[in-house]
Amino acid sequence: MDILTAVYQILMMLGIALVGLWLRRRDVLSAPVIKGVNAIVLQVAMPALVLMISQKDYPPEALDSFWRILLVSAVLLSAGGVGLYAVSGRTVQPDRRAAFAAMVMLPNAAFMGIPIVQALYGDLGVAYLSGFIAAFNVAGWTAFHILFAGRQANPLKALMNIGFLSTLAALVLIYFQIRLPVPFVSLFSQLGSLTTPLGMLLAGARLYELRPQLLRDGSLWVGSGLSLLAVPLAAWLVLRALGFTGMALNIVTLGFMMPSAVTVQLFAEKYDKDSVYAATAVSLTTLLCVATIPLMMWVTGL
Repeated sequence: MDILTAVYQILMMLGIALVGLWLRRRDVLSAPVIKGVNAIVLQVAMPALVLMISQKDYPPEALDSFWRILLVSAVLLSAGGVGLYAVSGRTVQPDRRAAFAAMVMLPNAAFMGIPIVQALYGDLGVAYLSGFIAAFNVAGWTAFHILFAGRQANPLKALMNIGFLSTLAALVLIYFQIRLPVPFVSLFSQLGSLTTPLGMLLAGARLYELRPQLLRDGSLWVGSGLSLLAVPLAAWLVLRALGFTGMALNIVTLGFMMPSAVTVQLFAEKYDKDSVYAATAVSLTTLLCVATIPLMMWVTGL
């Protein structure tokens, strides 16, 4: 694979993020605006993107790989998050444990992964990645919801959100190969295309929240190392042991290489955890991934 292609995509997205940082400094992307744009991405753009992906034509072998990717990735993401939460009790503050586990195991596969995979593998690659994104939504709104909410967790209520429901709808459409009317497909395509630019503008705006004093917290650096280096390598080895090869192996490994998802901060804010710590984790991994993604692609031979 041409690593330079991935590097160009990463630099392009970093450029969008820097625009977001500049807009935040000028207070164009003020806190209320960020909240509103974030709602647009999570409640409109990303669900539309998931539904758009369900309307593409894929060969039978791609559909088989999709379901394998979804199942295995959901198990890896959930088990990894629960395991990290369990072992971090003595080294991470109580109100940061869930964010620590999430920063390591919830990668930004949608905002950053899609344009990289699109450039490297085209629409077929995005179809494989959509299985990983579906697994992300399943793990996020079940295992990680419970980790953040604790005793207040209500998994059934958590699943009743547009992100999970759109994922479920897309899975039904893919499984039964249902085709929606052309106007709806065009609508989802236009709205879904907003996901990456708006998502990266938000990522850049959150760089403004980076707190230098928090960088003295060793758990942020340990978490970043696990998220960007150890977990992708471990996932690559596990997937190979499970019989994954070719594009399916590469796509899922790439998904794990992405920096921490903004969902980490959103969950921290929603459940009254240390949201500044979570925002710093997202910002730090976003900056570091410019170097780690090409490095891990070279290490794993992608």
